[in-house]
Amino acid sequence: MRKLLVTIGLLTLFVSAAFAGGDGEKGSGGALPDITLEGYSRETDERMGFDLQWKVDGQTLRVQMAALTTGWIAVGFDPTNMMANANFLIGYVSNGTPFMSDHFGDGTFKHTQDTKLGGKDNFSDVEGEEINGATLIRFSIPLDSGDAYDKPLEQGKTYRVIYAYGPDGKDDFATYHSKNRGGFEITL
Repeated sequence: MRKLLVTIGLLTLFVSAAFAGGDGEKGSGGALPDITLEGYSRETDERMGFDLQWKVDGQTLRVQMAALTTGWIAVGFDPTNMMANANFLIGYVSNGTPFMSDHFGDGTFKHTQDTKLGGKDNFSDVEGEEINGATLIRFSIPLDSGDAYDKPLEQGKTYRVIYAYGPDGKDDFATYHSKNRGGFEITL
C-alpha cells in the first residue's frame, strides 16, 4: 500500500511539473515577432517561445498570442486542475487564413469543442499570420459570454493562464503539443 501511495505521489508530482513548463521544446527555433500592441499588458515565456498580450475593452477581452511554430497555438483561461474547466481558444493560420476554435477543459488532460458540448463559439475579430516561423493570432472574447463552457472573467482579477502549441505545420485542433506548453498568472 505504501509503495502504491509513493508511486501515485511521484506520478502526480511529475505530471504537475510537466504542465508547469518542465523542459520545453521550442518550435521552429526562430524569434517571436515583436508586435507590441499599445495599451495591452504582456507576458512572455522566452524559454518556451510564447507571447501573450491582452487588454480589457469594456465587456470584451482583446488578446494577441504568438508562438514559435507554424502549427496551432492555444491559450486556456482559469483552469482548476491542469486543463480542467479552462476556457481554451485554439487557432492556426493556413494559406494566410486564420482559423479559431473555442474549447472547454472537460477533463484533467482533455478539452472538447464547446459546440460539441452544447455551447457556442464565443470569439470574434479573429486575425492571424505566420511570420518567420512563428504564428500570431488575435481575437476577442466576451468577459462573460453566459455560455456554461466559458469562464466568466473580471477586470482587475488575477487568473492562471495555460498555453500550448503544436509542431510546425500542424494546422488542426487535435495534434498533441508534446512539451510545448506552460503557464503563468495574469491580471486583467
